[in-house]
Amino acid sequence: MKFSTGISRLTEAFGLKCFSFLLVFAPLMAAQADTLFLYDNGREGSPIINMIQDARESIDVEIYMMNDLRVQDAFLRAAHGTPTRKPVKVRILIEPHPYGDSCDIFGKRMSAASNDPADDKTGTADCRNLKSFKRALEKLGGEMHPFNKELCGNGSASGGGVDQTITSCLQHGKVIVFDKTVALMSTGNFNASSFCDTKQNPAACNRDFTLVMTKKAPVNNLITVFERDWIGQPYNIKRSLPRAAFNALTVSPFSMAPIIGLIQSARTSIQITEQYLKDPTMNRALLAAAKSGVKVQVLVTSFCAFGAPEKSVKEALQLNYGAFEAAGIETRAFTSAMRIGGQPGYQHAKAIIVDADRPGAANAWVGSVNGSTQSLTRNREFGLLFNDPKPLTKLYASFRADFTDPNSETWQESLMCLKDRKSRPSDDFY
Repeated sequence: MKFSTGISRLTEAFGLKCFSFLLVFAPLMAAQADTLFLYDNGREGSPIINMIQDARESIDVEIYMMNDLRVQDAFLRAAHGTPTRKPVKVRILIEPHPYGDSCDIFGKRMSAASNDPADDKTGTADCRNLKSFKRALEKLGGEMHPFNKELCGNGSASGGGVDQTITSCLQHGKVIVFDKTVALMSTGNFNASSFCDTKQNPAACNRDFTLVMTKKAPVNNLITVFERDWIGQPYNIKRSLPRAAFNALTVSPFSMAPIIGLIQSARTSIQITEQYLKDPTMNRALLAAAKSGVKVQVLVTSFCAFGAPEKSVKEALQLNYGAFEAAGIETRAFTSAMRIGGQPGYQHAKAIIVDADRPGAANAWVGSVNGSTQSLTRNREFGLLFNDPKPLTKLYASFRADFTDPNSETWQESLMCLKDRKSRPSDDFY
């Protein structure tokens, strides 16, 4: 597919205002040093399109899934340049085999040397579009590579305290670094559901957050990880980053310790929102906090978001959330009746807030890490620890609005599938 064909296809679908994504933000590239912004995608939009448009030199991406046509279009436009702006170097490192996705983006006929348009005519529409995008980007001088499965788990450990039996993993992070100075970190994939782009008719709109930072240390550390991941040779993350890096940045397979540390630091309250909570170590930390007198509130995705759970899964959920309740933990389930952008809602965000009721002592974490052992200790994942008042206040307000939403439900109600009875498709199961 020629670049011009790709641009015209996307422009015809969404109009000439392709870069006006939901809301117009002030140019973020001009932000002062050490600033942090948080956006609630479903309530106010994401700045991702504007940021791609504002890039001048380079765009480096690590992403799990990227099916949003507007995002693809923006990357192509950046790589193409304009009469008054030189082309931007775009490099994308993507998970080649997302969970449940059979799209073979990097099959032998989809190599950089391939020019066979027949490759674009197989698979789902999302798969065909992504293949077309890859081909167009490469023709413009950009690059799109598969994430090396040996880079996390065993590959990143090299004696660094990670399970040495792990030989493969997923690139599940969602990060972009612009011009080596500004970073975007998302809880959501670069899909229409994550951005609630109703023009692309997603089955649901997600609760997802986007962080934008100019904090020098985290941005530089993200650059280091990207460059090493881009090379694709196994390395030791802990030796590649300064020890202080992990005071702010979480990078799986080493996300467990800082996240558990945040939970254990709580003195009065914890609010945590996740798709699910399956990891025993993380769950024990939440139980211990509750038993010590900390008020713990949990918001998870409806147990029936993808249909009624099987008997064994249902029994495990009952044990887990029954133990939570016995310890005094309040749990609410986010249902599809909680509308986002007029669409059925889906809880895809991953965030923790600690001691929000203690002025000056509150801390938070936002990232890509789900509440699973795989996500905490095996995958490539990214997250940020912060105590900046404005983004923290916004994050807490979003949590409270969802936690108290009348269309949320108790874990017992969710187990009975009272509000989510039917299986519905989604591109964000993981």
